[in-house]
Amino acid sequence: MYVRVDRLVPAAVVVGVAMTLPAPLVPAVGTTASGARLPRCARQAYRYELAKNGAQGALILDAHVGYVRGAKCAVRDQVVLRLTNGRGRLLRVRGNPVRTEIEAVVGPRTFRQTRPLLYAWRNWCPKSPMSYAFRVSSRTKSAVFRWRVGEPACVSPAQPSTLRRFTPTG
Repeated sequence: MYVRVDRLVPAAVVVGVAMTLPAPLVPAVGTTASGARLPRCARQAYRYELAKNGAQGALILDAHVGYVRGAKCAVRDQVVLRLTNGRGRLLRVRGNPVRTEIEAVVGPRTFRQTRPLLYAWRNWCPKSPMSYAFRVSSRTKSAVFRWRVGEPACVSPAQPSTLRRFTPTG
């Protein structure tokens, strides 16, 4: 388990989870501070990095872009986030799977996450301990984070388990 706070610029920390500031405070993906357009990143220039962390009674699922090599460029991928059991079967969680975008500007000595994926998974009431996987995939890339137990707390078995975007207010 890890959270890469040191590479998020600009960022704030909310209960140990890296949060990117609202979009109006950072340049749009594909542009520099001066407004110049950046090329779209080649497939081999970046990767998806995944982690989990507990906060505010939830399990926070964190997906962001990691730089691999090449010149400064922009990432803007349509992705699907899935919560599954250890065998790859989709969990019965309201909001699962999620279709969204992940955006960043990456390059040597440059990292600006403009749209990370931070989702809060809440109220999981399994009948027995199990293993889990958090998968993020696009047309060209995929990453999986696996773990055993450590699911979010079961608050009410009568209520559904949910997966929602994590915000600064929870």
